[in-house]
Amino acid sequence: MFERYQRLAERALADEPPSEAESLWILDGGDVALLPLLHAAFAPRETTAAIGALAVWYANKDRGVPVVAVIVGSLYVFWTFIANRTRFGRHVYAVGGSAEAARRAGINVDRVRIAVFMIAGFMAGVGGIILASRLRSVDPGTGGGPLLLNAIAAAVIGGTSLFGGHGRVLSALLGAAVIGTVANGMDLLNLASGYKLVITGGVLLAAVLVDAFAKRARAASGVA
Repeated sequence: MFERYQRLAERALADEPPSEAESLWILDGGDVALLPLLHAAFAPRETTAAIGALAVWYANKDRGVPVVAVIVGSLYVFWTFIANRTRFGRHVYAVGGSAEAARRAGINVDRVRIAVFMIAGFMAGVGGIILASRLRSVDPGTGGGPLLLNAIAAAVIGGTSLFGGHGRVLSALLGAAVIGTVANGMDLLNLASGYKLVITGGVLLAAVLVDAFAKRARAASGVA
């Protein structure tokens, strides 16, 4: 199998399409995940998206694609567009950086804050639905404990400033990946829940200190 992968890689580097036998091997279950990569290299750009979607549908019949991954990806694209490409997103950053300056610039600060709290509540509801679907049960006590701490730590570790005005959606996702990795490592070490909270809190404290020192440095240099 390794030799097949090597030949496919050599053909890709030489800008040559796979042979008929290699294509049949891929379609017969060799590795359907290679389909979007091969067609992205050899097929016209206008058909790459359709072929990739077909490959995902085919893979979903056998191995499955988590619905949560599709939801998170869609929300990531949507909120990244809102934050970076719309007037509302610029207003959110402005209010977070300095509410008084935003008010003097003509931005309705109260309206922006209410909208942001509404978005936060909506996203919390989406997260609750996903968590309930994962547990296949609903409990009013679910979601307590370290969950809120992990959510805050993910955002701060990703670079979102607690002082406002800085942060990206992608950074929050990367911060969540870091927190998940740390939590998984602590689970593998069979640490007690108390130690997990202390370690997570220590990571969050370190991130906040770095953010505070960075903000002080920016203020001293006159950047922000």
